[in-house]
Amino acid sequence: MFNMSILDRIEEDIKEFLNKELEEEGRVFLNEWDFQMSLSLFLTHIKGYKVHLEYVVPLNFLGKKNNKEYPFANKENINIDIVIEKEGLFYLIELKYKTQRATIKFERFGEINCVSLKDQSRIPMSKYDFWKDVARLEFLKESFEKVKGGLCIFLTNNETYTKGDKGISEKFTMEKGEPHSGELKFKEGELKEKNPAFSLSKDYQIEKWHELTNEETKIAFHYCIVRVD
Repeated sequence: MFNMSILDRIEEDIKEFLNKELEEEGRVFLNEWDFQMSLSLFLTHIKGYKVHLEYVVPLNFLGKKNNKEYPFANKENINIDIVIEKEGLFYLIELKYKTQRATIKFERFGEINCVSLKDQSRIPMSKYDFWKDVARLEFLKESFEKVKGGLCIFLTNNETYTKGDKGISEKFTMEKGEPHSGELKFKEGELKEKNPAFSLSKDYQIEKWHELTNEETKIAFHYCIVRVD
């Protein structure tokens, strides 16, 4: 019988959460914070993990580790969306939730009303930020012995992310099966000037885009998970 690692189990639990919330129950998260809080509550109260929310790592914990400097040192702290602590070891989770405009039914205080999801149109930057999350988790895993791995999760109702990219953000494509390694950067223009290139030590790719559609809401959500281990 296959012996699942802790990271395997966390990944399966997150998939269970997304399937239940989005497909079975027709839940739609209003924004990324709503997604983050809902997932952390599920992992804590349903699955029994010890969860740290918005886990802060001051930059002076890093210094220069593994002969590498942290490539995104424009702030005093690193914030990780969710950290799971189990048996003295740590597993990191970074979330991205990018939406296009859609009208949804939303409940508050027992009342249901129609609200609109935001139209987040900065697709090249969203792709950059996702792969930057992978680089951040990779750096932290290389820097701290007790960090055993992590998961970068991207959730969207915009199918554009799942397709190929031959524009300025080609290096950050999120098409299934496209390999990512070495230096990643924008091809040209203002985005290249304002956003530093960064490197991945290992090879990564999106293995699969999962699609979830609730029969009532009819909104198709797509998500992928990239493992850092």
